[in-house]
Amino acid sequence: DLVQYIEGYYNYQRRHSNNGGLSPKQFEDNYFRQLESV
Repeated sequence: DLVQYIEGYYNYQRRHSNNGGLSPKQFEDNYFRQLESV
């Protein structure tokens, strides 16, 4: 199933060192929160 493949590849919970140890979901949330405050 394509959806399962994409969700497995783009793991929202996996932390990344190049964005401060945040998960992709946390990074996106912070990004959009900063956009709203500008």
